[in-house]
Amino acid sequence: MAQNLLAQQAVNELGPNYMLAGSIESTVRQISVVDIHDTVSLLVQAQGTWVYTFSAADQQNIKHHLANLSQQNALQYLTAQPGVASAQIELSSGNTLPAAAHITIVIKPVTSALPQLTLSPNALTFTTKAGNNPPPQTIIITNSGGGVLLWTIAVSSPSWLSVVPVSGSIAPQESIIVTFVVDVASLTPGTSSTTAIITPTSGTAETVAVLLEVL
Repeated sequence: MAQNLLAQQAVNELGPNYMLAGSIESTVRQISVVDIHDTVSLLVQAQGTWVYTFSAADQQNIKHHLANLSQQNALQYLTAQPGVASAQIELSSGNTLPAAAHITIVIKPVTSALPQLTLSPNALTFTTKAGNNPPPQTIIITNSGGGVLLWTIAVSSPSWLSVVPVSGSIAPQESIIVTFVVDVASLTPGTSSTTAIITPTSGTAETVAVLLEVL
């Protein structure tokens, strides 16, 4: 539903010349029960990239406008057109464009930025007395890139450490908090260590080092 609403909004606000590049990504940001009948409310974020498309007729019209213009005036005309972020003109000689029949237009496709996982902090230390669980600690996972970041987290063998949540999705320039919980019920005094590996869909996996000291 969120994807359909976003697509309709793009048509209404951008107009028919804009087309979706790639796919629409949706992320559930919040889930809550709103009444005694267990009705669930979902807050969903959807995003996509729409790019301006130039039909053959559009390109022919641009060529006729550019014909015989100076290079400076042609650049000013191009950069004022909808859908043009930047323009470059290459001339074989002089600084005046030729007739429309001798003008070639090359349109560079838009490339979407990839998601990028960043982590803070990358090490946690728990200290507690035997039989007493220490307070939970948290890390922050941020998507500092573009596109939705999907991630999972896995903890190596020890049973004394758990994390919540163990997977999720993060919109661009957004963050999520992951909680680390320690249970010392089966441990005797001493030092234990483990790692939690966070694997994103794009980019390099990150590691959180966890140290536990039971006094």
